[in-house]
Amino acid sequence: MPELLNPYSKTLEQDMAMEDLMRAVRQSIAAEQEAIHLCMTCVEVAGHPLARRVLTDIANKEGIHSGEFQRLLESLSDMAQASIGLEWGLSSYDLDDRPRGAGCKAQCSPQDRE
Repeated sequence: MPELLNPYSKTLEQDMAMEDLMRAVRQSIAAEQEAIHLCMTCVEVAGHPLARRVLTDIANKEGIHSGEFQRLLESLSDMAQASIGLEWGLSSYDLDDRPRGAGCKAQCSPQDRE
């Protein structure tokens, strides 16, 4: 199992499993968020204007990185969901396009109700 600070704690002879990759991406998101909070805490107490500008800029960039990791995690999650659906014999229509909530009669087209 990956360590908190090093998801690659052992040498892998093959690609990471999807679950481990997603865990590593989640840890990366947490690290980016931690960096944002650390920078902004320093901004609050820094008396030097240049330090405050630089730390704010770094925090903003960490926010961008966090968003990129989040989009990656969403894509990986979608791929994992699709592969599980295929294992169970579900089509991508079954996974993504079916209405949820109020039931088929309220949301489906007439063809879907049959």
